[in-house]
Amino acid sequence: MKRLDRAPHDMSIALTLGVLLALCAIGRADESLWRIFGPLGQQLLSGCCIWEQPPIELDPLSKTPSFCGWDEPAYDEQIPNATQSSSSMPADDFRVLGPMPITGIQWWGSYRDWQSNDPPDLSPEAWLITFWSNTPADDHVPFNRPGTRLVQFEVPPDRVKVKWVGYDRFPDQPSDSCFLYQLELEPAEYLWPETYDGDVFWIGITAVYKTGKPDHVWGWKTRPLTWMAGAIEFVSGLSTTPSGPISFITIIPVEKRDACGNTSGADMAFALKTSPDWIKWAELFTGLRDWLGFKDERSTAIGLRASSIAFKWQQLPDEGRTGLAVDATTDIPRSWSSQIIADDFECRLSGPITQIMLWGAYLLDLLPNRDPANIQFTLSIREDRPASGKGISTPGKVLWTKTFKKGQFTVQEATVEKQAFSSPCNNQYIMNDHSRMFKYTFTIDPADAFMQTGSSERPVVYWLSVQASINQVAGSMSRFGWLTSTSIWNDDAVWAQAQEPYSGSWQKLSYPSMHPRVGQHTALAFAVLTSHQSTSQLIDRQVADDWKSEGPMPVVAATWWGSYAGYTYKACECVDQVQPVRPDYFVLSIWSDSPDPNPDNPQDFSHPDQRLWQFEATQYDEVLVGYDGQKVQSGKGQEAVFRYSVRIPPDRWFFPGQATGTYWFSVVAVYENRKVDNHPWGWTNHQHVFNDSAVVGSQDTDPSGKKVLTWQPLTDEANDRQDMSFILFQQAQLLGPPPLP
Repeated sequence: MKRLDRAPHDMSIALTLGVLLALCAIGRADESLWRIFGPLGQQLLSGCCIWEQPPIELDPLSKTPSFCGWDEPAYDEQIPNATQSSSSMPADDFRVLGPMPITGIQWWGSYRDWQSNDPPDLSPEAWLITFWSNTPADDHVPFNRPGTRLVQFEVPPDRVKVKWVGYDRFPDQPSDSCFLYQLELEPAEYLWPETYDGDVFWIGITAVYKTGKPDHVWGWKTRPLTWMAGAIEFVSGLSTTPSGPISFITIIPVEKRDACGNTSGADMAFALKTSPDWIKWAELFTGLRDWLGFKDERSTAIGLRASSIAFKWQQLPDEGRTGLAVDATTDIPRSWSSQIIADDFECRLSGPITQIMLWGAYLLDLLPNRDPANIQFTLSIREDRPASGKGISTPGKVLWTKTFKKGQFTVQEATVEKQAFSSPCNNQYIMNDHSRMFKYTFTIDPADAFMQTGSSERPVVYWLSVQASINQVAGSMSRFGWLTSTSIWNDDAVWAQAQEPYSGSWQKLSYPSMHPRVGQHTALAFAVLTSHQSTSQLIDRQVADDWKSEGPMPVVAATWWGSYAGYTYKACECVDQVQPVRPDYFVLSIWSDSPDPNPDNPQDFSHPDQRLWQFEATQYDEVLVGYDGQKVQSGKGQEAVFRYSVRIPPDRWFFPGQATGTYWFSVVAVYENRKVDNHPWGWTNHQHVFNDSAVVGSQDTDPSGKKVLTWQPLTDEANDRQDMSFILFQQAQLLGPPPLP
């Protein structure tokens, strides 16, 4: 386990006045940690959300907030020596953004049949907080659910801040007062994700009653539009009968009939925060009740993907009568001795070997269990051991090896002239043996591929060795032979009487004395290919915003907000409308700063200069969090705003310089090979808080014909500067292991 130290206390983070009321603003602010830029002055915040599922309002502009959802009973009767008790414990899943700890929780809930703005007198006597690992759906339970319990603790009511925030509404359900609960965790209660496997976890929040369940029992607030499969609920009970105690526990999805009459799942309303040590920059979307100016700025591109396959080496099979299949088989039960065959090839172009093809045939055309796919191959790439004196070059150390089972390769059949089969180590040579040829193609994931390092100036020689493994059928004998090629290069192919893995000596492969090509060079039929996939984006409109780095700690995760032009979501209503097309991926970029050359000239402005870092976020989370201020059409409500988040792999982290400096962050939604005109994606803006305004860029062509980005500042309807809504998370410094739970 690792413990993470705090970042420098004078870190500058841009946060608006609305942040103090935002969903992520939990607990006491610390002036030594945060300061604000811009005309709003200094405001403070104690941390920021790493996951956010707030309740969803029916109308964000109404005088009194009303949330779409109901209070799902969430209580546990902990009565000493009780003969009867029950519990209902909902849980919901979430994804972590990295190793940052969970240091605070906020959640929403209400009390059954309770409409007062103050909680009932018989409120929870404690709160039970539980974190679990994730267990995916399987044949036994058809939905994701909590797995191993990782952390569990009780907190007294006086540690939890409670605030009335509105009412809930849901079809066929009573309306209750809704309360917001805020809890700062003690260090011993933190969840440190890097301590456990996976990035998806579950949280349970339960009201504890130690003197009996009251009439107005507490319930955890639900919210529509589930992330992943939705929340679940543990329901249990204990009852003492004349024949003894009876207890039960079951797990069920949290769901109800919606306004359309369909049974729908639901999520629970909660948010999780981390320490400010992990925040590099934050400009939060906080909702229309904090600022009516939120709107989206379209930031889109068309993605262009191109794939290419190039032959790095090719020796085609001899399909005439002089072709020879050379035994390369080990089998069970054993028929002949095991044999491995190898041939050399030259690399003049560095790159991964992502595909290998080889041609072969079978002894007497007898296929393994009547199917050429009923076979297993072990392919190895070995270094070259050059010839010395009158000897021959042979394979050396194994550099890469992989076993391909049935289903991990493709087979194509062709007819050839009658050919012979040879097994040197078994002293076998059969003339006119076979007339069927098979081409085997092995495709290799680039992540697992062998990387060749040769060049035209300094070529490198490698060896490919092949051994097939066959499970023989009773009464049959099938042997695979690697076909020869008429290609002539370097030394002859070689063989060894052995079974993989093998690192011994090799013998020269020669044509048998009765073969027409006796005494000639031997080579085997195979091809080595490399594939390359490139991506590029045709920028339609690109938005960027500047931010300030206070130190060298890397950017490890990012969150941003956005909406789809013209797409509204009417919570708790049955509305049939065309859904927006989600971006295929987002391109996140960090740029250097081109400062304002003349601050006194209103026509001059700072803008992005050189792109320093780029990441294609193909795996991202999208969670509905509220609405922006763009009213679409009369009676159709506001545009829905979604929160996007992505965890950046460690090898792709962005490392800023040691000194304090200004950078730019851009987010572009990419639609592959298409332009989306119906509900295109836009990045949600933000009140101006730092330096110059955000900018929008488009691709132009300069006089030389080169594609260039030109930038213009973004302003709102009042011609005031505006920024964009996003958070950059950083890796905090390491001190030691976190406290054990």
